Amino acid sequence: MNPVAQKRSRAYNTIVIPSAYIDGGDLNYFGNAGSVQATENVYRSLIEERGTSEDIHLIDMNIDVTWDGDAEMTVTVNIENKENSFYFGIIRSHITEIESRWLDHKGDPYYFGLLDIPINKLLFLLPHGTKTISFTWDGKENHGDQTFEDITEDNTMVISTVCRLMPHIRQGYQDPPYDQRYLGFFVDQTVGAMPESN
Repeated sequence: MNPVAQKRSRAYNTIVIPSAYIDGGDLNYFGNAGSVQATENVYRSLIEERGTSEDIHLIDMNIDVTWDGDAEMTVTVNIENKENSFYFGIIRSHITEIESRWLDHKGDPYYFGLLDIPINKLLFLLPHGTKTISFTWDGKENHGDQTFEDITEDNTMVISTVCRLMPHIRQGYQDPPYDQRYLGFFVDQTVGAMPESN
């Protein structure tokens, strides 16, 4: 339903909807587990599994989201490299709608529907270096040929991720008739925040 989400999905060569990619695609899951609760349990288990990985770079990040009113918000992301080596990565900030405007085939809303990715760029940090990225996002503007002037403060979350630049080849949908290969990028930090009014 959203060209921005379609473009992001194409990076994974997605064939099946829904598909979930955990830790930048190192793990994946497609379809559903039969119910919302069962699917949530599967997702939670995969996320917790990746949370135990020791293959992670020490990146600290925090995010501040200010609701400016009239579908506008200001986002500030602070990133710090806690290691003694250089860090090369990719930073993305995703604007999501907690209870999505888009509905599934039963007429129930999806959750955390992607509206836009206003930040999607290379990140370079010196050892123990820091970087601050700020931007203003206006739902009334054009985002992938769509506007979101009706978004509300209490139904919006900004989620930012930092992944390392070195990709690895992954495979999904091992069962016929699906064949999928894509480049995964290990995620080193993820933070999310809802907007707060001035």
